[in-house]
Amino acid sequence: MHTLKKLAQRFLKRKPLTIILLLVAALLFCVFVFRQAGAWLFVSDPCPSRLDAICTFAGENVRVEYSKELMARFPLAHWFLSDYKNGHSRILQKQQFDMSRLTSVDTCKSTISEINTFAARIRQVRAEHDRTGDTATLRIGLVSSPYHMRRIKIMSGRRIRMDRIQVYCLPVPFDYYSWNHDSLRYWWRSNAFVHVTTSELFKLAYFILTGYF
Repeated sequence: MHTLKKLAQRFLKRKPLTIILLLVAALLFCVFVFRQAGAWLFVSDPCPSRLDAICTFAGENVRVEYSKELMARFPLAHWFLSDYKNGHSRILQKQQFDMSRLTSVDTCKSTISEINTFAARIRQVRAEHDRTGDTATLRIGLVSSPYHMRRIKIMSGRRIRMDRIQVYCLPVPFDYYSWNHDSLRYWWRSNAFVHVTTSELFKLAYFILTGYF
């Protein structure tokens, strides 16, 4: 508190023109940050040539549809699906999906509970590979919505930090939603994007300020 008071006193001692310039610079910086917030939330890694596991976060149906596409592209991958009351799992079973390749986990209470559950499952897979003498790096794909990926990247970076594990952020492509990069770039133009962007920013701020990460 005493330090802040000293800084305020030093600031007020500056010449009026200097104060105005500093305030204008601060305002411009805030505007820049505001405009970039939606795009900053989007994180996407190049899809690797091999995936050993796909972890899908609960939410829109398109997350499951995109994960199914990835499972078709990587026939040796295992799918960990966060699924409320096995709703999607029952649909997949009716669609004749190979359920031996899927593990359904009902961890939809929060993103951190999903990540903790995925991390535990990945440790089990790593241990099984080690027992068979397979020491190759496991490649794990995390699937969620584009605006959700920054928080997932930060949170998973703390929870899924293991030897010989490589994590890839693989958000659902924009065309699954009929979006494009401008949808997040100009997020303030759409009520839906205003809602998801501000929600994600508040959640990130909460986790950072509370030391939850």
